[in-house]
Amino acid sequence: MKKVKTQCLIQSFLKEKSFLKYETIKQYKTSLRHIESFFKMYKIVYIADFKREHSIDFVNYLKAKNNNNVTIRQKIKVLKSLLRYALDLGFIEKLDFAKVVLKDSLEELEKKELRTFDLKEIELLIKNAKSELKSYLMIAFFTGARTGELLGLKKGDIDFLDKKIAIKRSLSQRNILDTPKNQSSFRKMDMLPIIEKELKKICKNKKDDEFLFTIKRARLGREFKKLQKNLNICHLRRLYDTRHSFASVMLSKGEEAMWVSRVMLGHSDLNTTFKYYAKYLPKNVTNRALFLNELELA
Repeated sequence: MKKVKTQCLIQSFLKEKSFLKYETIKQYKTSLRHIESFFKMYKIVYIADFKREHSIDFVNYLKAKNNNNVTIRQKIKVLKSLLRYALDLGFIEKLDFAKVVLKDSLEELEKKELRTFDLKEIELLIKNAKSELKSYLMIAFFTGARTGELLGLKKGDIDFLDKKIAIKRSLSQRNILDTPKNQSSFRKMDMLPIIEKELKKICKNKKDDEFLFTIKRARLGREFKKLQKNLNICHLRRLYDTRHSFASVMLSKGEEAMWVSRVMLGHSDLNTTFKYYAKYLPKNVTNRALFLNELELA
């Protein structure tokens, strides 16, 4: 079995990830810095020195640095990916990682809980919003697009003839224009009638290569929170929660799950949609499969 130092392995691993999106690479680098520090602390010079018990040590190491469970899970995922890379290259004989179960605190469970707006709150927010925030909220609440996708929209992406909105790019929190989240995120959303008039107003004096929204994400977020406070809306929510609100409203009103999932949200399959939004599906059907009563089987 070939031997390689952990530091060299990490550098090689990162090089292979260089084709990924900027934000993803940034997350890898952050996790790998902690992994490298852990290796140094436990004197794991060669990757072959990593043993099953080290996986537990790694979790305790992260907990000691006050990482929450979400962060710990992310760094475990990166460490496992690094070990699989080492396995593929023949630097370790097998992937031996202990099964780690992290119990979320009440605070972490509350953070995971989706906080959506209902239809009355959506109407209230849009009616009281001003300027670009008003336009943004209208498009956001009635497309379900991600924040970066909306801020990356250009006039040329809007097709008023076919009533479609093409998602081709995304603007990151660092104001970097990039591709959408994944392959399924490239999509043509339906332009619902409720936003067509607003889109025409936004596009009226713009060129095809001009962005629909010029307001910065940080300012947009601040104005959104200020609006919620002014309206005495409890549990302040993020810009991204307009997406969750779209999904919850549409599904609860009986709109087709596949349309919500693939066309509007850009999910690769229904499993992703149901994972987050299954509880919003209508549950008021009591008598199912009534058509079977017409069969004569005697």
